[in-house]
Amino acid sequence: YHATNKERGNEIQHSRLFPVTKGDHHWLGDGSYFFLEAFHAYKWMLDMYKYRFGHIIKYDELQENYKIIETTIEIPDQRIFNLMLAEHKIIFDETYKSILSVNPKVLYRAPEGKVINYLFQSLGLNNDYDCVLGLFGFNYKNYEGTKSRIAFMPQLQLCIKDDKLLQQHFNDFDYTNQIEMYNYLLSKYYFEKVKK
Repeated sequence: YHATNKERGNEIQHSRLFPVTKGDHHWLGDGSYFFLEAFHAYKWMLDMYKYRFGHIIKYDELQENYKIIETTIEIPDQRIFNLMLAEHKIIFDETYKSILSVNPKVLYRAPEGKVINYLFQSLGLNNDYDCVLGLFGFNYKNYEGTKSRIAFMPQLQLCIKDDKLLQQHFNDFDYTNQIEMYNYLLSKYYFEKVKK
């Protein structure tokens, strides 16, 4: 699932080409980004709306200006650089430490994108992998004081590195009948920290 403004989304669907996001500040480096869960695409769409129009959401205006694109991407497991696998995470960690030892300041902000771009562009992982799958955790602070070992809210992102995988059909995802449920999830996703 990919959330975008409507004009850009229509262009993607018409051309059947997906734009590549470039820059070390992106979470999984250069590529085309997708959420594996529609709910996270919806949240991203709301964030874009709020940035442009303010915090009071007018849902007719949201639907008029933004959309969620849905597609199926078939990638063999061996072509996915999967940061949830120990082998791949260790490659990432060792590269991170190596870059840090040479220039600590370069990884000060948003180090993930810098490390992944280095792995793909300088160390040749682009020959072995077509995408990166990353699990990000959110809301750690909301779980302070708990002994839970899963004290975060998970979000899976897929960054496609090989744009040939994206020359296919992209469909509008109808989130309108999910808005009530998504808003309920958002109210829990950002639950208030309990005061002691």
